[in-house]
This record gives sequence, C-alpha cells and structure tokens, in this order.
Amino acid sequence: MHVTQGRDHAAAVVIVGAGSVGLLLGCCLSRLGVAYRILERAAAPSAHSRAIGLHPVALELLDRLQLAAPFLRAGCRVDGGRALRSDGRLAGRLSFASCPPPFPFVLTLPQQQTESLLERALVERDPRALTRSAEVVRVEPLQDAVRVTYLDDQHDSKVLEAAVVVGCDGKHSMVRRAAGIPFDGAAYPDAFIMGDLDDDTGLGAEAVIFLHHEGMVESFPLPMGRRRWVARTDCPRQRATREELQAIVKRRCGVRLEQSQEHMLSAFGIERFLARTLVAGRIALAGDAAHVLSPIGGQGMSVGWQDAWHLAQTLQRTLRGDASSARLWRDYDRQRRRAALWASRRAEAFTRLGRPQRWPAARDALVRLALAWPLRATAARIFTMRGSSRPAALPAPS
Repeated sequence: MHVTQGRDHAAAVVIVGAGSVGLLLGCCLSRLGVAYRILERAAAPSAHSRAIGLHPVALELLDRLQLAAPFLRAGCRVDGGRALRSDGRLAGRLSFASCPPPFPFVLTLPQQQTESLLERALVERDPRALTRSAEVVRVEPLQDAVRVTYLDDQHDSKVLEAAVVVGCDGKHSMVRRAAGIPFDGAAYPDAFIMGDLDDDTGLGAEAVIFLHHEGMVESFPLPMGRRRWVARTDCPRQRATREELQAIVKRRCGVRLEQSQEHMLSAFGIERFLARTLVAGRIALAGDAAHVLSPIGGQGMSVGWQDAWHLAQTLQRTLRGDASSARLWRDYDRQRRRAALWASRRAEAFTRLGRPQRWPAARDALVRLALAWPLRATAARIFTMRGSSRPAALPAPS
C-alpha cells in the first residue's frame, strides 16, 4: 500500500467503529496530527460491562498519550492473585511486584467506563471527530481513495472519501467483509456464566482462581466495591440466572453470594478467529475485526490496543509519503497477526486449564509448579503480558 493525503479526502483516515480500539486509534492519530473521522452505528456508548482488564502494556499506551491519570483514579489495582484447590487449600500465589515500573499491576475497569473515558478524551481534542448513529453500508475502494457510504441518524445517505479506511467494527466487521478478507476460526465447546456483584466476600483486592474438578471459577475485584465472577458451565445457556451463579460459586468456591447485590449477569460462549490478512489495498483491520480470542485470561482488549498503537504510527508514516510504506504495512500485518496468534494460544491454554478435570490433582500440581520459584516470575510476565513488546514513543506530528 502506498497512499498520500489528497485534498479531496474528507479525512486522511476513516475509522469504522467506536469501541475501545477505534477510540484509542483516534486518540493516537489526534496526537500525531493525522486527520480522521470515526463512524459508529450505535447512538450511545454501550452500557454493558464486558472486558475489565487493562494490563501494564495498555496502561503504558495511555501514559504515552497522557491519558493514564483518569483511568488510574477510576480503576481497581490488582497487584497479584492466588489459586485455591477444591478443598480450599492454597495451590499458589502470584505477585506482580517483580514486574517493571511504572505499572507493576493489572487495572480492572468495566469496559463501558474505559470507552467513556476514551471518548471524553477524544471529543475534548476534536469535538467533530466522532459521528454516532452512522451506519456504514458500503466501503468501495477507488483508484486513490476509499469511498465510505453511511446512513446518518435521519437515514439520509452520506459519503466520505479517505486515503485509508480502518475496520474497528468487531467480530462481524462490515469493513472486513467489504475487503473480501477471510476470517478463519471456530467456536470452542466451552460455555460460561458471568456476574458482577457487590463484594462482601472478604477476598480483598486479589484475583482468585478456584480450581474445582467441575470447572474453574475466576473472581476479580472491580471498582466501587464490586467483584466479577466467571464460571464454566456444562452446556451453553441462552441467559444466566442469579440462582445458578450462586449455586456454582457456593459449591465450587465455598462462597455465599445470596446477599450480594447483582449489577450484571450474562451467559456466553467463546471463539477464536483470525483474519488471513490485516491489510487489503487501502483497508486495514484492528481489534476484534482482525482477531477474536477466548476471553479467558482477559488479554483480548490489550492486544487490540497494541494493534491501534502500531497502526497509528504506520498510518502517519504512510500518509506523509514514507518511501518504505509497503514494508511498514507488511510489518503491521505480520507482527500483529503473530501477536494475536500467540495471545490466542495463551488464552486457549488458560481455557483448557479451567475445564472439568478427570485428574484434578495433576492440574493442581501443574499450577503449584507454575506459581513456585523460579517459574513464578515467568508466570507473572505471562499474566501481565510482559512478554509483549513495550510501546515505542509516538513520533511527533508531521
């Protein structure tokens, strides 16, 4: 791909989708001085709590954008965790204190709050950058641009032309389909229920993993005195019930939730998908439009943010006419697909660990080994994504 910013373009870059990845990409491009527009179908931000984990690599991205402070104020700092066996005995403990500063911890923050903070920062920098109630219905590559047709909130058809269009529009990406990019993958057989409840358990500010032979239960502290519970179930559900979550947590964890106020309940399955390429002509993909990971392990959003960071720098250098732009696009495709593949394998390993066990003692022994010295530091790096490259500084605006 070799593109330059033409005068007839309404924006150098059109981003389709205002989830966390699209919003972060917009913040990066704003910092770099690249003209962009974001088109989002939804009229308002999502009110649902989905992803909650901001790993150190994600916090470093926010820090480079001078956006970290409000996230740190709003989130809940998790400095480590512990794994408990079915009988309640400790299988192992993990501290993130050995991870390098400035963020030797994972921050939990419900995704709707993450997106709200990103949108606020983006709109403060450019109030016209984000258009909501904008349903993209056509993406048409031209000789030297991409034409995007969308319906506005009055269902009137509008057209934008851009040097590059970026699909940040999720698993069912319209942009990816328009580019003809295959999306390879499948669903896992696993099913889960999840709930956010007031936390009166006394588990504290640690992540706690309950290793039960029926299936693992994960528990994470949240802001506002709440706690998330994620439990594997024996088969998919159309909807979660509070009674089932309470029964599973009581049976597998010995924790009673009957008196805890419920704030969110959901049932979900898990999948893995990866686009065959992240770049096709003047169209690029990032986040869930590019790859879908098992959410077990909670690393999917941070991987998407790293896509956005890398892509912003590639876009800036390409749009200013960098002679090596073809190599830059090859690097983005290769490096981010490889990162997604490794993250998918980590998530799959976490998923397998949480399945019902025929020999739970063997699984427990493996966990004890992984959380014991000298492997403990390696485990901390894996859980905090410290195996991922640390972000380079954004170049100055061109």
